Amino acid sequence: MSDPFADEITRFGGYRCVFRISAGQRVGPAFRWDDEFTPGKPLAQNNNNAIVIYEMPVKWMSSDPDENPLVEPGTLERVIFEQLGRLAELGINCIELLPIEDTSQTLDWGYGTRFFFAPDYDLGSPIDTRFFVKVCHQRGVRVLMDVVMNFFSPTCPLADLALNRFSVPSGTDGRQDFGQHLFRFNTLWDDGTFAARDFLLYMGEFWTSEYHIDGFRIDDFADIRNWDFMQEFRTRTFAAANGVTPGKPFIILAEDSRRDFSSTAPGAYHGRPVVDASGTSATATSFVCLPLTPSPLSSVRHPGATACAT
Repeated sequence: MSDPFADEITRFGGYRCVFRISAGQRVGPAFRWDDEFTPGKPLAQNNNNAIVIYEMPVKWMSSDPDENPLVEPGTLERVIFEQLGRLAELGINCIELLPIEDTSQTLDWGYGTRFFFAPDYDLGSPIDTRFFVKVCHQRGVRVLMDVVMNFFSPTCPLADLALNRFSVPSGTDGRQDFGQHLFRFNTLWDDGTFAARDFLLYMGEFWTSEYHIDGFRIDDFADIRNWDFMQEFRTRTFAAANGVTPGKPFIILAEDSRRDFSSTAPGAYHGRPVVDASGTSATATSFVCLPLTPSPLSSVRHPGATACAT
């Protein structure tokens, strides 16, 4: 049985989990962050006129127009060496990665998460992923992760280990599951934990602290239907980001198909906002952040790119 907290996947007689142990403690791979930022190339702040976001489906980022992306899927390594310079020259100052957490499918969008702490095997290793973020930061480009927190794949180990503890039945509270398992957000168990919430909160902190991610785009925010959890997710990931780099810009974006932007209000829930910006995804390659308060919204005429004013 695989561990749902696995942070690296390898393939040997099937997909297997990898853990690194040092002095009896679980550790990550050795990686240097000391040259992460370049003087004179700061990361774009949230209060700028616009953050220009390029929504990137890594598997389709093939540089050769003659290649069939369904045969030769892109990788983080190829993006670094073949695409990143061109995107920076276009004025892109933020990349939103379509889900890079491991899925059981090779040629999909990435919205059926199997392992929430591991980069997808087909996209690159944990070192590749860290290096991608570092190179982006060196160019003054922020990196956001598109994450799925409404449901998890039937191939996720949680389905076999503790389905009832982590999931509610299909259709609960009118939530859409798209053929997957809905996370259980509202059950406080006898041990004093909200199992699914705690799992996802740790996931957010992990990617923020271990990979220096600059924010998250929350897929299908409307169907999570738990502002208490989402507000805590925002609070804890912001704290994790500040612990890595004090004062670093960080943002939580919500994809809300209802076009309900009240979650961004300063006093949306318990006197604080739930997310920083909310918007809709008209297509798979566009995302527009529409803050509740009036703000000039810039537009970028390039496939996969949008302007986000916050």
